[in-house]
Amino acid sequence: TGASNVSSCLPCNPGDYQNVAGSATCKSCSTSSTSIDPGATVCTCLGLNRGFQPSDGYCTCDPGFEFYDGNYNVQTGDGEVDCQPVVYERCSDSQ
Repeated sequence: TGASNVSSCLPCNPGDYQNVAGSATCKSCSTSSTSIDPGATVCTCLGLNRGFQPSDGYCTCDPGFEFYDGNYNVQTGDGEVDCQPVVYERCSDSQ
C-alpha cells in the first residue's frame, strides 16, 4: 500500500488488511477481528463460527449459526462472541 506502482508497495501493518492489490491505503480490522502478520489480505475473527467480510471488515455468524447478547436475545451482524448452532423446534408426529 501507499506506493505509486505495484512493484514498490509496502505491506499493511499487523492489525490492518487490504484485499485489493496495489491499493494506496490499508483498512483496519474491526474490534471483532485481528491480523497478526504484515501484509494480511483478511482479518481473523475472534469469535468461533464467524466469517470475515472484507467489504466492511465485519465478522458475522456463519450460515446456520447465531449469537446472543447478555439478555439472551438473538443478534445479527458484527461481534466477537462465539456463534452457536441455530436450534430449530422439532415437528410433532401430528405435523
